[in-house]
Amino acid sequence: MNDYGKTEKQLVEELAELRRRIAALEELRQFEQTSAPSKAILNAVIESLPFDFWAIGLDGRYMMQNSASKKHWGEIIAKRPEDVAETEKDLAVWLYNNRRALAGERVDAEVQLQVQGKTQFYHNVIAPIIADGRIQGILGVNIGISRRKRAEAALRESEQRYRTLTESLQQAHGELEQKVQQRTVDLRKANEELAVFRRFAEASTQGFGMADPEGRIAYVNPAFCRLLGEDKPEDLVGKSFTDYFGDEWRDRRANEVIPILERQGSWKGELLLASRQGNVTPTWQHAFLLRDEGGKLFRRCLVVTDITERKRAEEQLRESEERYRTLVETLPDAVLIADLAGHITFASRRLAEMYGIEDVAEMLGRDPLDFIDKEDHQTFLANLKKAVEQRISRHVEHKLLRKDGTSYPGAISVAVIEDAAGNPIALTALIRDITDQKQAEEALRQSRDELQAIYDSVTDGIEQATEIAVTNNFPRSGKCVRPKTAVKGKRFLCAKCRKRSPKPVKTPAPWYCPTCLKEIEAAKAKATD
Repeated sequence: MNDYGKTEKQLVEELAELRRRIAALEELRQFEQTSAPSKAILNAVIESLPFDFWAIGLDGRYMMQNSASKKHWGEIIAKRPEDVAETEKDLAVWLYNNRRALAGERVDAEVQLQVQGKTQFYHNVIAPIIADGRIQGILGVNIGISRRKRAEAALRESEQRYRTLTESLQQAHGELEQKVQQRTVDLRKANEELAVFRRFAEASTQGFGMADPEGRIAYVNPAFCRLLGEDKPEDLVGKSFTDYFGDEWRDRRANEVIPILERQGSWKGELLLASRQGNVTPTWQHAFLLRDEGGKLFRRCLVVTDITERKRAEEQLRESEERYRTLVETLPDAVLIADLAGHITFASRRLAEMYGIEDVAEMLGRDPLDFIDKEDHQTFLANLKKAVEQRISRHVEHKLLRKDGTSYPGAISVAVIEDAAGNPIALTALIRDITDQKQAEEALRQSRDELQAIYDSVTDGIEQATEIAVTNNFPRSGKCVRPKTAVKGKRFLCAKCRKRSPKPVKTPAPWYCPTCLKEIEAAKAKATD
């Protein structure tokens, strides 16, 4: 330093500062001499530390490190953190904590660092080095806690698994409790339903029975007992249902019932049931199998219905139908039944004869209009509609057809067949061939016309004779008067209403009275329009 140009005062101050430094160095030398043993002890302690120990000066460079630090980070004396940190993230953490310590703060934190390519966890403690009230640098330790962290992570994972397991067990326990409660409710309900079914079975008029897979009776209700002629259901337990069926049932059971049961799971049919006393009852039986949840046969079940009354009713119905059929087939008129869609479902043999065929089956399914002349279809449909509305239509004449195409007059009476609720379900018709009737009416009309003509002739003769007699009377003058010419004409009957003309008319037959003539002319005019 150039001392020229300095003042005396400045030189005195610099001299005083120099003396103080020399004194400080002397004190330091003396301190080092006196503290050498302690320093050796301190160095030995630092070297023996199992964790990193380091110190950084104010220039930001490492000025001390122990063997543990060298093992992990290598030689770092005179290096900066920027030269040692493996990642930018680690460097940012180091510099931030170092700045805090250089500012006088004691840093105590856990950090995650990359060491030799591996992630390690440290408990990082950094403190400022203070001498004479001034911060001279910082020192720090990195205590490895990776094992603890792994143990803590494993513990947390174990705790989480335990917590999850506990929650799962609690949830499972709750669900099990719910299932148990629901099962209890279901069992209670099932028992109630079973009790209801038992009361139903005990009161039923149908026979209910169950047998084990070997065919031994396990349960029967009172109705079944009565059918089998036993006093109590207990008397049947352990026996076989086949004991109460004849040889026919045994053969049918082996050849029909059992194969169908095994294949379809149920069988229905009629069988004769014999009681212990030998009474035979016609029954309708429904046999089916019950299996457990695994599909194994659990029970053979049988429901038996006494159909004695039904058989009796069916016999009476057959007899009634036979009487009805006999009555229908012996009637001189034909009987026809058709559904509401217009298809013939029944026709008597007389209808087939009228149509000109032998087999009644040819008429089934056909439309009744097939047997009526086309000119009469509209009239027939109108009368049929009227019959449906009024539930009956009697003796309406129509022109009917035969198979060969010829026609003949017929009279049809229609009635509606109703169900129990009064709704129409079919139509029945009584058909009569009125050919002979029409011929008889025509013959009667002709005979009546002939008699009327004779009567008119006699009447006309009498009137003419009377008129001649009156006109031939001589006047008082005694002169002879020439007879008047008789009124020429003839009395007729109206061709429509059959009323007699009030006086002889010259109009040729047929003759119509004025009233009928007006009706005919009105009908002609309407037809023309």
